[in-house]
Amino acid sequence: MATNDENKAIAPEEYKKITEAMYKQNLELARLYKQVDALNHELGIANEKLKAFDILKSKFLSLASHQLRNPISAIISCTSMFLDGSFGKIDEMQQKMIGQMYDRAKDMNDDVEKYLTVAKIDQGGLQYNLEKLDLEDLGKNITEQQKLVAKKKNLVLSFETDEKSQYFISGDKVQLKQVLQNLIDNATKFTKEGWIKVRLSKDENAKKIKVAISDSGIGIKPEIMPTLFKEFSRGEGAKVDVGGSGIGIYLAKEIIEKGHQGKVWAESEGTGKGSTFTVELPAYSENRGS
Repeated sequence: MATNDENKAIAPEEYKKITEAMYKQNLELARLYKQVDALNHELGIANEKLKAFDILKSKFLSLASHQLRNPISAIISCTSMFLDGSFGKIDEMQQKMIGQMYDRAKDMNDDVEKYLTVAKIDQGGLQYNLEKLDLEDLGKNITEQQKLVAKKKNLVLSFETDEKSQYFISGDKVQLKQVLQNLIDNATKFTKEGWIKVRLSKDENAKKIKVAISDSGIGIKPEIMPTLFKEFSRGEGAKVDVGGSGIGIYLAKEIIEKGHQGKVWAESEGTGKGSTFTVELPAYSENRGS
């Protein structure tokens, strides 16, 4: 049986108010849909511009790097000949000044190589030639090569590993060498005094191999961590007087994660407490091949 409320008809004036309100809501929805459509269109244009900018950036990095290679190589070659006495004997002051020029030119050359690698990554052209590698041999050799740079800053650079274990991986020797050099170089730049340790280890199942580069340097603030591995990010280093472009650890992450199915991360207890950058790679398996 119908109630009085159900039998009660809507008054014409009330009905008119309801329909007018619904009409206004429909108009508002149409306006909002139009705004959303316009925003989507603007986002599409912005995305296309960003893509074009990325392409332009990659072309610029590649072109600029190639153009810089020859003059930098000439500076390195010339200063090297002065330092080894090819042009005659030089005094202590000249030795110091030319030595600084040589070091700066070498740093610039390293940055040029990094820019070229970034350009290749952006263009999807970075190739990985994977082969069976002894990470212990590679790590030892790179550490020895970097000791001279560390010694100039009175830093102790050491390499540690469990000699009973083997550390074979499937990797690109050239790219992995660049990664380890970048991370050790990064530790050297941001450590004013103390030590740098390169430690090689395996997990309990011997399926993962880790290379940890630790230092007693300036450390990393917690708020810096989220952007630390982004392209051209220099983190805490932006506040100290060191060289570099800030792309070394970005390249490390790209090369390890995209080319070697590994991981890279950083740890630090904060400013002034040093830091540790760890590279984790799958141990070599015959099933994976070389």
